Amino acid sequence: YKKDISETKLVQTHKFPDSQKGIFTVTEGFHQYIANDTVYMSMKEQHMENAAYKYAWNLPKIVLPVGRMSRGPWRFAAAIDIEGRVVGRSFYAVWPRTGTLSVHTLAALLNSPVAQAFVYCHISDRNLLVKVYEAIPIPKIETLLQQDQTISSLVNRYLGELQSDKSKAYQTLLAIDAEILKLYHLPPKLERQLMDIFWGQKRDVPFEFKGYIPPEMTSWVPLHIYLSNAFHEGTVEKILGRIPSIKDNKFIDYLKGLGTE
Repeated sequence: YKKDISETKLVQTHKFPDSQKGIFTVTEGFHQYIANDTVYMSMKEQHMENAAYKYAWNLPKIVLPVGRMSRGPWRFAAAIDIEGRVVGRSFYAVWPRTGTLSVHTLAALLNSPVAQAFVYCHISDRNLLVKVYEAIPIPKIETLLQQDQTISSLVNRYLGELQSDKSKAYQTLLAIDAEILKLYHLPPKLERQLMDIFWGQKRDVPFEFKGYIPPEMTSWVPLHIYLSNAFHEGTVEKILGRIPSIKDNKFIDYLKGLGTE
């Protein structure tokens, strides 16, 4: 929009002539994967500073903030828009190329710890430039396309659970991040170091997110293994629970000791 026009003529909370649904600024309802606070924005040509209003706003896209959202490692949120909303100058809009990734998988990539850590390590300014977003490392496109359906299904499940059960949404969010991390093939030690950056850091999601693997667990376990049933059923406590017939206290103490080394 042109800077000399009153904002009240450009943005309102209700529909007005020549307006369209939009996302104007970063609000409390703007999170990773979702942008809740919709307004109506003018689409009059005389209000426009450039031709961006002619873009394909009706197509599914990702909305990214121009300004960082936190000083911590969760620097930004990538929200999905499938409602055909336009955006204000506080955002960038990203459309996947036709026949490539779904917006759901693209959002999972951008909201993942790899993308967030990259931006955290490479930018300290208030604004996130396009070239920073463009430089985020991604896995091989062939691998991404192979996993597109799996990841997009998880993201859709997460979006549904946000409305019904946030505890399930938390677990699904972990599963999404685990699927993305698998595609980077990081050495276990490096993946753990990456996840540790985010422990105790506030994430832009509508529930409490403490982190991935608790610091007291020092093993280099990949996230997808840590989340698996096989891993949790293989703990010393679980094994002891399945063999209650053992009566030898020294042997039991030995087994318990294995879990602390």
